[in-house]
This record gives sequence, structure tokens and C-alpha cells, in this order.
Amino acid sequence: MDRCIGEVRAGAKAIGRRQRVLPLVSTLTVALAWFLPGAAWPDDLSSTQARMPFGVYAHVDIEDVLPGLVARFPKIKIVQSNTQACAVVTASSSDRAALHLALQEFYTTLLSDEAISGITAGVHWCRVQIERPDKIDAVCGISAAPCYPHGNDWSYVDDVFTAVHNYNRIKKANKAVQLIVTPGVYSPSWLTDGALLESCDPLFDGRKLSLPNCGMVTFNPYPEQRNALGTQDPLILPMPLPWSTQYIKYWHGFLTDLATKYGMDQALVSVIMAGPTCSTTEMILPNTANNSRQMSGMYADQAWQRLIGNSFKNNIDYAMHPAQVFVDYWERAIDAYEQIFSDSKLTLILTPDDYKNMPEFTGTSLPLPRLNKELALNFANFYNDDCNNVPLPISCQTKATVAFYFAIHPIPRAITGNVAKGISVGGMRAGSQLSTGQIDVPGVKLLTADPPPFTANGQSLPGGPLLGGAQFDHNLTKFDLTDNSFEPHTNAFSPVSDNFQDEACLNTQPNCVGKVSVEQGAFQVFANFFGGTKAAYLFDAGTTTPPIGFQAPVQFVDVTWRDVMYAVSTAGNCTLASTTTSTRFPGKTLMQDVLKQANYGLKIIAGRPDVNPPALKCGSSP
Repeated sequence: MDRCIGEVRAGAKAIGRRQRVLPLVSTLTVALAWFLPGAAWPDDLSSTQARMPFGVYAHVDIEDVLPGLVARFPKIKIVQSNTQACAVVTASSSDRAALHLALQEFYTTLLSDEAISGITAGVHWCRVQIERPDKIDAVCGISAAPCYPHGNDWSYVDDVFTAVHNYNRIKKANKAVQLIVTPGVYSPSWLTDGALLESCDPLFDGRKLSLPNCGMVTFNPYPEQRNALGTQDPLILPMPLPWSTQYIKYWHGFLTDLATKYGMDQALVSVIMAGPTCSTTEMILPNTANNSRQMSGMYADQAWQRLIGNSFKNNIDYAMHPAQVFVDYWERAIDAYEQIFSDSKLTLILTPDDYKNMPEFTGTSLPLPRLNKELALNFANFYNDDCNNVPLPISCQTKATVAFYFAIHPIPRAITGNVAKGISVGGMRAGSQLSTGQIDVPGVKLLTADPPPFTANGQSLPGGPLLGGAQFDHNLTKFDLTDNSFEPHTNAFSPVSDNFQDEACLNTQPNCVGKVSVEQGAFQVFANFFGGTKAAYLFDAGTTTPPIGFQAPVQFVDVTWRDVMYAVSTAGNCTLASTTTSTRFPGKTLMQDVLKQANYGLKIIAGRPDVNPPALKCGSSP
């Protein structure tokens, strides 16, 4: 068991005029002929069945939509400097109420798409917990000013739940919510302003040789670094150390508040877990391979090694195997989520993403996890399947070790509720990996296969089956929330987003912009998602030999809100339909057709297909 995993690995192989679609909500009439049964949840809170995500979800990051909606209100001001994690919204009480109403109407429009099972809402920690909880509670009882218990302003999250509950009540539907709450660089300013966490940055500029109690560090650049609102200046934000006791204390306290507020809400089906993360809940940290550096200019891997040495001076294991720190604190995060949401009866989701984007410490190794003989063999087989084609073995093993822990460990006995588990990829594209060897979407399918193909004698893992999902990495289309408008087709290939090439083009299509319609682009991303499943044929992804070597289920997929808005806006408008190369869509095709096909595919995998597949609105069905 003291071999490095490398030994195991070595033995295995926009053109045209703008079209207004305002107001969308008031003009749309939605007949819910069906909805995906898996999107439903138990009505009885005493049920032992955990609520689970099934179907196609509209993915919304609240920080992404706020500027467009605020622009509709001339009296509301929104500002953000490059050192502010969340933009500051200044408005009168009446304007603020109008803004929240606009957000709810926006969510209602997304829900009106009959192919959509619900909303995946991304929110930053700094957007909600605007005050330090242990200070604000002390003055709430004596202050006349508005006060937020535990410092939490839930209004922006409430908008999502209000829209979903109202829609379900009016339409007699069962649409759901998935929540992504991101800490890391998006921690509240009261935590990172220097009053609670000491900066580790002096370790890198010659001011200090040791800072045993420091708790945050500044990287610039770092992965998925965004620009400040309305400027080209990148956000330069301190990142709390994943092992900082103060950071963990306040973050877990906030998660407890979150579980208390929404955990028993029947609309909430899943929470995506965040562990040692920077600017996303995915397993992505600043590292040298993605060109991240500490503010001093030191490359990230070297900076992490210095930070680990500074914080764990007497830990010989971490000195020899520094990547083990991230494994240990991810596993602690998983345990914390399971305990905090123990009575919520929902699904907790891990997003390892691909094989890279974790620190790769040259000259070190990561030991094998401590497992019994049978599980050790299973892990070796799993690692060989998931990391056999990677140039960054420690990064891949870090993720594989955490994912395997999540998959095999049973829910602790202290947990009284029924918590389901899921695994997802946050950056799926048409050209994503098709076969196992680099985690990605095939890695999700590897873990969701029941029984998994890497287990001895095909036995199930002790942790039980996992749900599987993925989300589109980028939006395919353009949509302007300021006036609810989009640029319609003047030919078959607009309106494409700036990221269309990265998202929609296959690896065999080095430049498909202007040659592939947005509908075809969406079809190609879904073909990647459904490859190797029972529904692969619906997207021409093959019906005999799955590219991953086994047949596996998937249950949910996130599509960006812009693409859903585009589908809603163009639904039924056959003049904007396109032709595709697919044999499954022989006629003119709308984005709505593609989303319906994806929803139908998930129903086939779940063993609950409709009597008839969805028909094309503008052309003949196969």
C-alpha cells in the first residue's frame, strides 16, 4: 500500500436586425403535456426517499444576470471594483422590490420551457452573507436599521424558490432547484478584509519567513478569473486557504444556515459541494499548468508548496506528499456536507471536472488511499481507467482519490436522513473526451455505472450508486437581458456566442463557426453527453459499441440560461429553424426540438420513456 500510484498506472493501459421578444412571460402560454417524472420529489416529508435531479436544467449564475436586469432600472446603481468579490447594488426599497420581481419573472420564463425540469442556481457566498454572523446578531435586537439574522440576505436566492413554487402551483408542475454556492475568492469581505484572516502574501515578498497563523493568499491570475463589473480590470481577490480553521468555521456555519433555510424545501433537489476551491465549486485550484501565479510572480505549484510547509511545519506526510492536503480537506468537506444536510433528504453532488487543474508537485508522489485489499484493487482499476492518458498524474490522482472516496464511503451512522449522491462535470463541450482516461464525462459514466465496470466480479460499491450529470461549459447563443432581445437568424448560423467555437465544434471541426447552426452545435454537445448510454442513438452517438467501453446511465444536464431563453424565444417560429446533419432531425429544427430530444433521452435511460418521442415542430420526425 505504500507504492506510489505511478507504479499501478504503469502496469495498465450575428448577423441581422435585433428581434424583440418582450415581454416573454406574459405572451407565452405553456401547455405542460408532460414533465420528466424523475424531476418530481416526495410530497411527504417523512419519506425516506431522497429528492434527486433528473432532466434538463437551466443553469443561471446570479452574478451573471444581475447587470442586465439592473440596467432596466435607471435609478438602481451597481458597482464593483477589482477587489470586491460581489458587486454592490444600491436601490430604494421600491426599486429593489421591482428588481426582485424582474428576477422572478426571468426565472419563470426559463421554467416555461416544457423541456426544462428546473433551475440550477449559482450564487456566491458574498452575495448572501453580507454581515459577519457573530457580530450582526448581537446588534439586531437594538438597531432600527434593517437587520439580517446571521448576516444572511436570502432575497436573491428566495427569488429562485419563489418563481419555482409559484410556477408549480399555477401550472401543477414539479419543477425543481439545484443550488451551487461558491466560497473561495467569493467569500464575504468581512472574512477577507484582514480582521479575521491574516494574509500569507508577506511570505512571498520578503517581509516574512514564517506566518504560522496566516489564512489567505492572493493569486493573480487564477482559473476562471472574471473582470470587474463594466471594466476590463480582472478581479484580484484573496483566496482563503482551504485548511484555514476560521474559514472552515464560518463556511460550515453558513452551510448550516443554508440547510436550515432551504434543506427541507421540497423544490430543492440537490446541492453541489465545495471543498478546497478557488472561484468555482469544481475541483479547480490555481496551479502552474494553468499559468496561475501568486501576486509576487511565483508559479502556483511552488507557492502552494511554500504555503503547506508554512502551515504544517511538523507534518512529515504533507512534506513528502503535499497533494495529500487537498485530498484530506476535500474528504473532510464531503463529510461536513453529509452531516450538515443529513436530514434534508436531497442529493449532494461532487464535480471533479477533468484530469487537470490541481497542483502538480514535481518530485513528489501521492500515496495510495488506505483501503482494504478488495477496495484497493477496485481503486487501482478505477485509477487505471480514469487516469491512464494524462500528462499530469498527481492532479488526476488527487481528483480520482477524492471521487473514489465519495463513491465508496457509506453515509455515517450519525446521519439520520437519506442523502443521495451524484457526480458531475462542470465543463462539457462537443469536443470533450469520449473515452475513459482523463476523467471528464466518461469518468462520470464510469462511476455511475451500476455495478461499476472496475469492481471485482462486477460487485456494487459499498457507498451505493451515484447519479451522473454534466453542464454545458459555455453558452452557444447570445441573449440580451436588458431588453429581452436576441439576434435572429438571417442565415442558418447566427446568433452564435463568442465561445461557440470552444463549445459547439467537434475536434474534427477546427473552425465550425459560420458552418454549423446553433441547433447543430447543441446537438453535438448532447451527442457527447449521451454517448455510451441507452439513449445514444437519439443523437447519432452509436448504438452498438459505446466509446467508453460500457453502457452507463446519466440523469441530469445543465444548459446555460441564454440557450434556454433562445429556445423559448424561438419556439414555434419555423422561419428561424435550421437544418442539421443529424439523421434524427431530418427536417428544419429549432433549439426547442433539441432540448426536448435531450429530455426524452434522459427518460429512456431512466426507463420511463414517453409513448411517442417528441415530434419536430417545423419538419418531419424520423
